[in-house]
Amino acid sequence: MHFSKSYKNYCISQSTITIITTYINRKWRAFTMLELMRKHARNWLMKVILGIIIIVFIFYFGTMGGRQKAETIATIDGKTIAIVDFQREYENLIDFYRRRYGEMLTDDLLKKLNLKQQAFDNLIHQAIILHQANKLKLEVTTSEVTASILSLPAFQRNGVFDDRIYRQMLRSNKMTPEEFEERQKKLLTIAKVENLIFDAVQISDQEVYDLYRFQNEKININFLQFPPKDFKGKVMPSRKDLEAYLKVHGNDFRKPEEVQIKYISFSSEEEAKMAHDTIYQEENFDAYANQKKLKINTTGFFSLHNPPPEFSRLSDFVSVAFGLQRDEISKVLSDEKGYYILKLMTRKPPYIPTLSEIEREVERRYIEEESRRLCKQEAEIVLNRLKKGEDVKSISRQKGLKVTETGFFLPGSEIPELGSSQELSKALFLISEKKPYPDNVLNVNGNFVIIQFKEKGKLDNDDFEVKKEHLKNILLETKKNEYLQSWLESSKVSMLKEGKLKLARDIKEL
Repeated sequence: MHFSKSYKNYCISQSTITIITTYINRKWRAFTMLELMRKHARNWLMKVILGIIIIVFIFYFGTMGGRQKAETIATIDGKTIAIVDFQREYENLIDFYRRRYGEMLTDDLLKKLNLKQQAFDNLIHQAIILHQANKLKLEVTTSEVTASILSLPAFQRNGVFDDRIYRQMLRSNKMTPEEFEERQKKLLTIAKVENLIFDAVQISDQEVYDLYRFQNEKININFLQFPPKDFKGKVMPSRKDLEAYLKVHGNDFRKPEEVQIKYISFSSEEEAKMAHDTIYQEENFDAYANQKKLKINTTGFFSLHNPPPEFSRLSDFVSVAFGLQRDEISKVLSDEKGYYILKLMTRKPPYIPTLSEIEREVERRYIEEESRRLCKQEAEIVLNRLKKGEDVKSISRQKGLKVTETGFFLPGSEIPELGSSQELSKALFLISEKKPYPDNVLNVNGNFVIIQFKEKGKLDNDDFEVKKEHLKNILLETKKNEYLQSWLESSKVSMLKEGKLKLARDIKEL
C-alpha cells in the first residue's frame, strides 16, 4: 500500500501517541535480558532457550494452591493465597532470574526488577484470570493438556516426546505427573482467557505508519538556547533573601549526626582482648593506655556516610561507632593492620547551621536557582511571542540570541550543539508545519531550549511496505500487553469493590 502526500504529512494520531511515548521511554531505559531475548527471538538458539524457559515457568510458577493457611495475603472466592505461596513465588523469581542470567544479574538489577511486587502481582493476576475463566465457563480438556505436554521440546528426543525424559525431569523437580499436569492445565486456562482479550486487539495501517515514521523520518529544526549562567549576573541577593531561602530550604543544609571517638591500637588479638576485658571491668581506658604506654588516637567528628579514612577497611566500624553510648567502649575490631578498641567521646545531634556558618553555600544555591528561574521565565516569554506569530530571527536579534539550524537528523539521536533528552525526543515527534513550536520550553542538558519545526525528510514507501508486517507485529504485542494489564487492573478494582477479592496484606509488609 502506498500513501498519498496528504496522508504522509498528517499530525500523529492521538491513538498512537501513547505507544510512541512508551517506545521513547524504553529507549531511555537500560534493556533487560527479556527485551534482548524478544529482540532476537527469530534466532534458532534463542528459540531453544525460550523453550527451556517455558518449562522453567511451569515448574517454578503458578504455585497458588488455594490452601487454607493462617497467614494469607489475599482471598478470592473463599480461596486463600497464603504468605508461604508469596514467599515461594518470590524465591522462585529470584532463582529463575539467577539461573537464566548468572553473573549478569547484579544486586542493583535485582532491586530494579522489584521482584516482591512481581511475585505479589503474579499471584493476584493468576487468581483473577482463573476466577474469570470459571465465570466464563472456560475449560481445558485432558486431551488439550496432553497435546501441550507432548509438544514441549524439553520433553522430546529427536522431535518426538520421550516419556523417560518427561518423568526424569519431573522427579528432579520433585513433582508428580498429576501435579505437573494440573499446573499445565492452569497455564492453558490462563492462555485461553488471554487469547480472548488479545482477539479484541486491532492495529490500523495508520498506527503502523506512525511507528515507521518515528523510526525513520528525519527532521530539520531551528533552536534557541538559553543558558542559566547568562542570568547569574542579574541575581544579587540581600541577606534577607538568604535568610528567607534558608528558612524554606533548611533541610537541604541539615548537618547529619556526628560522633568523635578515641581508640587504642594493638598488634595482636590476644593483647587486644586482654586490654578490652580489663578496661571494661575497671572503666580505665585512659589509665590503661598510660600504664601500658599505648598511644590514644582521636578522630575528628565524622558522620555515618563519611567515616575516618584510617577505618575505611573496617566494614562494621560505622555501625559500632554510632551504636556506642558516651564513654562506652566497643568490642575488639580488626583489619589487616591490627586490632582496635573504640571509645565514644562526643556525639553531635543533627542540626541546621546558621546562615553565618554556611552563607557562601546558601548564596551559591540561591543564585543558581534564581538564575534558572529567570532564564526559564525569559525563554517562556520568547516562546509565547513566537507562538503568536512573531518572526524568530527578529526576536533573536532583539534578544541577542543565536538561531541554530540542525540539519536533518533522526529524533532521539544526539543533536550537534544541543544534545539530547527524553523531553526533547517527545517534543520533536509532536511538532509539525502546522504546529511549529512545542507546548513548553524544553530542558536539555541544563539549558532551556526552544525548538522550531523547519522541515521533514522524505520517507521511502517501498521500504515501509517491506517492514510493515514486522512493525505491525511489534505494535500488536505492545497493545496486547496494554490491554491485558488494563483488563487485569479493572477486574481487580471491580472484584475488590464487590468483595470477591480481599487483600489481607500490603506489599510493604511482605
